[in-house]
Amino acid sequence: MPVFAPGSTQTAAITLSNKKDVSFNCEGVLHMGAVPMSQVLFGLNAREEKQILMPVTMPSVPGVYPVQVSIYDSAIGLLSTHQDEDINIVPAQTYDEILRPNASGWYTELMRNGGIANYDRVNEVYADDDASYVYWEYDGTIPYRYDVYNISNHVAGSGQINSVTVRVRGRRTNAYMVSYMSALVWLNHLFASSDGVMPTSTWYYNYDVEWTINPVTGQPWTWADIDNLQIGCKIWNGTWGAGMIITQVYAVVNYTPQ
Repeated sequence: MPVFAPGSTQTAAITLSNKKDVSFNCEGVLHMGAVPMSQVLFGLNAREEKQILMPVTMPSVPGVYPVQVSIYDSAIGLLSTHQDEDINIVPAQTYDEILRPNASGWYTELMRNGGIANYDRVNEVYADDDASYVYWEYDGTIPYRYDVYNISNHVAGSGQINSVTVRVRGRRTNAYMVSYMSALVWLNHLFASSDGVMPTSTWYYNYDVEWTINPVTGQPWTWADIDNLQIGCKIWNGTWGAGMIITQVYAVVNYTPQ
């Protein structure tokens, strides 16, 4: 039984043979169950054999559908009915590819606790929390600072990009002061920022921000976007004594292979 993804676009092909010495002005109608899914007009000459192509968008609801093609003549009516094998609509399998910081990006404004660069304070596979991090404490100048990081190019991903999620893991340094952290994406010298979130107390908090379209361009994500993307974080502190630590930043690209 053929298997297709919901909403995918396919082409049905049917071969017709006219055994008569007259021509027909035909309409072909493809049904899945009781629902007409595709219609096409065509001519069929006397003694002609012809392949008819019928574009069809698959149903959005998973399940098994019987397929039937009916051929009509504009003057006579129904000429023939062709019963095809059933099809199975199954949700497409999606996959994730994780991309981590591998170099400094366009902005480096946060402080770090050791290391060679800010990006290597936040790119660990398993969050090490207070062992390595970037941070900012209000110093009386402007209340916010940014970091953005280059990330590795995609390797496994292909097909349609469903979303890009940026994870920022951080905590406040003072439970009594107001501090926020945000996720950033940077592309072609333009950036987009998520809303800020304030972790509860001084416990570490995972902040996941999902973008189903590119927030910089307003268009669907492309793999070129992914390979040119920088991701990062923003810290905003409300007053003296407020501070934020960020220990991990990475991107998750969800995709459907085609």
